[in-house]
Amino acid sequence: MTMPCKRLFQGLVLLLCVLLTAQGALAAGGQQNDSPCSVTIRYLNEGEALPEVTFSVYQVAYAADSNEPVITDAFSGYSFDFDPQDTSSWRALANTLEAYVLRDGIQDVSQSSTQDDGSVTFEGLQRGLYLVSGESKKINSNTYTPEPVLVYLPYLDDDGAVQYDALIEPKKDVVPAGTVSVSVVKVWNDGQREPGRPSSITAQLLKGGEVYDTVELSRANNWRHTWTELDGDFTWRVTEKEIPQGYTAVVEREDTSYIITNTARADTPKTPGETKLPQTGMLLAPVFILAAAGCAALLIGVILRKRAR
Repeated sequence: MTMPCKRLFQGLVLLLCVLLTAQGALAAGGQQNDSPCSVTIRYLNEGEALPEVTFSVYQVAYAADSNEPVITDAFSGYSFDFDPQDTSSWRALANTLEAYVLRDGIQDVSQSSTQDDGSVTFEGLQRGLYLVSGESKKINSNTYTPEPVLVYLPYLDDDGAVQYDALIEPKKDVVPAGTVSVSVVKVWNDGQREPGRPSSITAQLLKGGEVYDTVELSRANNWRHTWTELDGDFTWRVTEKEIPQGYTAVVEREDTSYIITNTARADTPKTPGETKLPQTGMLLAPVFILAAAGCAALLIGVILRKRAR
């Protein structure tokens, strides 16, 4: 073995040992400490507190004895999937789940309102994935609606330490008094396959938590629709009535514009609600660190090989 290759081999072995040691320590830390978790919500508008805003917390998944996250019964009947690699994926999933919560009346784990300083804390939460959803509140001539948030407890901070208490500051939609328009676009993510794809789907417009109107989306209307002259004092959401068999669904939202994406499942069918979640006690950060370390190792190998040549 040449000297550069020997150094490369030694470096990769050392890197692997470090990563495995870190991963083992995190896993052990998560198993040894079963402390209850908490979520504190700080709801502000341009630095000013928004009091008396009601927030609800819903448990989407919990940590089983095997340390693997399991979808709760409340959400197991929905066909959703996601790739937790970026913020937009979490945001889209949160919007999707919130619509189910509003439409189907899913029971929350806890509910409380913000205090004078705009904060509210939910304590005694077990390990798992939670959806945080807030109600709309009209202040003067504007209606403020917090965006839903997904939070995994416990999580790893920037220093790699396990944290059991999370602090989140939800973004918000601000709608002035008057009427609003809500648009929806249907997108198929199935390799443009026609066999098996339904000729139409039904989109639901939710007013608060009630179905206000439905519309059929198809080629005839270019898979899109816009509702106009809607009362801006209410919270409007869009969801898909029934998810086509063999597909998962996710709803992305930007202000009052919605995109419903149906993605074809892999050849091996998954059970309803099965998702790829981080291991208990871990967030996406360590996954990214491991992936980046792997890429770095490959890059080191390429550089050393070039030097050897």
